[in-house]
Amino acid sequence: MLEDVFTALLVLVCVGVLAFSVLVVKKLYQGQS
Repeated sequence: MLEDVFTALLVLVCVGVLAFSVLVVKKLYQGQS
């Protein structure tokens, strides 16, 4: 049970970081062009 919760949190963190990175890249790309 605890492992499932830890895995779920880990996945959420990874998805959040990935989404944040995409937003940052988009903003930088728009700023350059």
